[in-house]
Amino acid sequence: MKKLILPFLGGLLLGGFLIYGYITVDPYRTDDAKSWANELMGIDSKIWNFQNSKDYKTPEPGEPQELKITSPTLKIDKLYRSMMGPLRSRKFAVSEDKTELCWMLGYELTVEEDAKHETLGADYLCHNNLAYSPNEVYTHFNLMDRVNTLSTRLMTLSPGLLNISFPKGFALPFLSNQKLEVAAQTLNLNEPEINLVLRQVSNLKFLENEELTEPVKPLYQQAVYITRPVEGENPDWMNSPQYNPACLPAQSATLDHQTNSYDGTVFTSHWIINPGREEVKMDVTAQLNLPFNTTIHYIAVHLHPFAETITLRDVTRDTTLFHGVVENHAEKIGLKAVNSYSSTTGIPVFRNHQYELICVSDNKSDAEQDMMAVLYMYLHDKDIERLLNEQQAGL
Repeated sequence: MKKLILPFLGGLLLGGFLIYGYITVDPYRTDDAKSWANELMGIDSKIWNFQNSKDYKTPEPGEPQELKITSPTLKIDKLYRSMMGPLRSRKFAVSEDKTELCWMLGYELTVEEDAKHETLGADYLCHNNLAYSPNEVYTHFNLMDRVNTLSTRLMTLSPGLLNISFPKGFALPFLSNQKLEVAAQTLNLNEPEINLVLRQVSNLKFLENEELTEPVKPLYQQAVYITRPVEGENPDWMNSPQYNPACLPAQSATLDHQTNSYDGTVFTSHWIINPGREEVKMDVTAQLNLPFNTTIHYIAVHLHPFAETITLRDVTRDTTLFHGVVENHAEKIGLKAVNSYSSTTGIPVFRNHQYELICVSDNKSDAEQDMMAVLYMYLHDKDIERLLNEQQAGL
């Protein structure tokens, strides 16, 4: 019996230490299984909270539902560069018990201090991402040729852009019981001495198909972005079929955003910029991957501090389609504002045209900084519109 006491006490001590660490240590990421455990244990600070507006009010005809999504607490106690701050993610569905076509109208975000619920602005925001599987939508509509053709990213909110709202009469289709994923990450570029606990509170606006009071035009999301060959990883870069003298090798800022092309070249979409001015150009025709001639109706911009402009050009016609302009903070590092594009008319794009993305930055600090340059574009989905029209006509 005595021989069992020491192992028992040791196990008890180890178990207590692990539980204490689980509760107090702020891990880098909370996955779904751990979120379930947190809910079971009642650790409120580590729990995602989802509240639908229909739970406390009856919407007017045509009024969208609003799903309020509150992240677990995120603690900032030192400097964090982009993609390096505390991160939480969670999968969810707007309705688990039925499969209904839904229409996403917009997404907005606030960053709040946890104890006082005061709005903090975007100084401590890296991003808030909303992702899904577009394959589920296209399988639902039996559009199998569209499977595996789109990005899984639905929306990204980041400094300079805290609200996406599609133009009137346009929406993005998804299914009520399909899994969406929200990810909340912080940063801190300016305050080395800090002790701040915050939450990200996002608001997803949508309508179920039966709640529509007027027809909507379906959208799909496709992103175009700068990628650069990773310095030191590609000794034969100039002989690559993807050689581009306007997009020379750069140092990668994080390993998370490195990919390998078909010829073995290593690319990064998150690179280091040195002090001074830089212009990077890239052909994004393949990324755009147009299934048909269509129109762009919303463009959301994602850039990092010290960016100045981002431009989408139709090379075939030698015209500028969109010119994004950035306002940086003058007294600290960070983005103050970024313009977006929203229109019911839209920007025409064509399958047989060539497209180019240009990013201009000016690193006015005396140190290396990191950069990303992305346009999240929402285009008219003619395939889904055709099928919905056929269904309505009883064909």
